[in-house]
Amino acid sequence: MDRNGRSMETDRSGRNPRHRPYGQSSFARTAGYVCLGLAVLTAMGMVFFFLMVREHEEDRERERLFPWPERVASVRVLNSDGTERLREFRDAGQLEEVKKRLGIIPRTYFEEPEPSGTLYRIELLGDDEREAVVFLLSDLRESGGGGKIYPPNPEKNEVWKLSPDTVGYLVDAAEPA
Repeated sequence: MDRNGRSMETDRSGRNPRHRPYGQSSFARTAGYVCLGLAVLTAMGMVFFFLMVREHEEDRERERLFPWPERVASVRVLNSDGTERLREFRDAGQLEEVKKRLGIIPRTYFEEPEPSGTLYRIELLGDDEREAVVFLLSDLRESGGGGKIYPPNPEKNEVWKLSPDTVGYLVDAAEPA
């Protein structure tokens, strides 16, 4: 017996076989280290995943926003054929208001069946007025909604939902086509 009252018996390696560290077998200790390692790796993976998601969140948010061109000198509201100009925004204050209203509209989708509404053609024109970014606006206020704005040949996710106020701001001075 040593001075702590433990047996002095040893095996060939010089260790006491009855007194394993912390009362664990070598297998249990190894399994514990493996589990701890897996937990640390899982935590690191989750941290990197969430950092990556946060890093690209602005890009995804930008993709969801209405695609307002960089330099817009005027916004025209035309009949659905584009043959008759019904309203035009040229004033800087009006253009800023249109940009502000379209900058906060959420993406949506076409419903099946999609209610029909009055169609307008919206042209966002640059300084030279030769190049226009064209959208169609479907006024759904008569069927209890606001409206939808989308390119002439939209992809599945290229539809934005307009509030009744925004539809009114864009088209109310214009007569339906």
